[in-house]
Amino acid sequence: SGSGGVAGSGGSGGGTLGATFRFGINGGHRNAAFGDDVQADLEAAAGCNSQRISLPETHLDKWGYGIEVKDMQHYASVGMKDQVAFLTSPIRAHSTAPSSVADWELAHYLPKNLYEPILLAGGQVNPANHWAKYVFDTVSQYKTWIKVWEIWNEPDWVSSWQVTQTWNASPPLAKDLPRFNGSIYEYVRLLRVSSVAAKLADPEAKIATGGLGYPSFLGALLRYTDNPADGSATSDFPGKGGDYFDVLSFHHYPIYTPGNSDAGVVGYLDHKAKMSAELSKAGKQVVGYETTESGAPHVGISNTPSGAEYARNYLMKVMTSAHAAGVHGIDWFVLSDGAKPGASTDPYDFMGLYLDIASLTSPTQAQKTDTGVAYATLKALIGGATFDAGATTALALPSGVGGAAFKTSAGKAAFVLW
Repeated sequence: SGSGGVAGSGGSGGGTLGATFRFGINGGHRNAAFGDDVQADLEAAAGCNSQRISLPETHLDKWGYGIEVKDMQHYASVGMKDQVAFLTSPIRAHSTAPSSVADWELAHYLPKNLYEPILLAGGQVNPANHWAKYVFDTVSQYKTWIKVWEIWNEPDWVSSWQVTQTWNASPPLAKDLPRFNGSIYEYVRLLRVSSVAAKLADPEAKIATGGLGYPSFLGALLRYTDNPADGSATSDFPGKGGDYFDVLSFHHYPIYTPGNSDAGVVGYLDHKAKMSAELSKAGKQVVGYETTESGAPHVGISNTPSGAEYARNYLMKVMTSAHAAGVHGIDWFVLSDGAKPGASTDPYDFMGLYLDIASLTSPTQAQKTDTGVAYATLKALIGGATFDAGATTALALPSGVGGAAFKTSAGKAAFVLW
């Protein structure tokens, strides 16, 4: 299992989002014959008690805004709660995407009419601001089950990390951001529109950043307003990005940190610390942190941290350490492998809690990976537990030993150690 590795310390077990940890999942749609309800059954059987859900405008516009209600009810019935949803993919008529792009690429282009007034004079959402109307209608429909709303998915994704090297002093521009195709000012605007519309629909709604990867992007987000000219503050654009989100959501994959699973966890905690430092520098407080994507390949991949032992140990250690560090939850990527062993060299194809389910005719045929067994075990032992900072300190763990102390829902002491 590796040696060393230190669980996070401090934090409030998820801040005001809740003291118990979200053992979450990105479900994907690997088997077209399996509905979301079937997938939820598989997720719950692998230890998940929450999930990250995509609610794109393209889907809701086509099938109706109530299409997911029965699935939400089913999730609750199998013990899955505190879902996080991300909002994305304007329909083509509401998108800035060129007419030549494929439908799936609509997720990579910001909406039209973002700078239309968000509200009408009477206080209602302005239908001419397409994104505002979509957010309002979606939150109104699903507020019973969802309180945390991620805005977009990985807006700071870049094809080369070198692009990010100027962001500590200069604004990220549309040409830098191929999965958003807008500037940092426009992403601030997206957050602002989302915050106003969501909280009009549900005053308890929490707006989250869209699974960020780079602290420098977060720094820019906190530095600029939604002024499309230059991000400066004016009477029309009074607030910086930090005024328009409540939750910091970030993504982390340990495969970019050389070493064993302990090194992967240290990399995760360092990533969280760097994000926290940007918030502190700007004087921004959040109500909590979410990691809506993290995963590790359970099949050995050349020149990549990987393998069955690596993946299961990283999962158990990072879930424990994130909880101890005050993160509200991690949504593992992903439910099912995306290929059969030997059919791919992409590490993301082998992060599943199950072997590839694409060709299965029944969910009873699904076979957990070692990672899935580890997840189910961890959740069975400390699901619903709260982090015990005092007991963790009292452990006085020596160098080379990692872990944390918890109090179970039954009030008993529990320890995760390695």
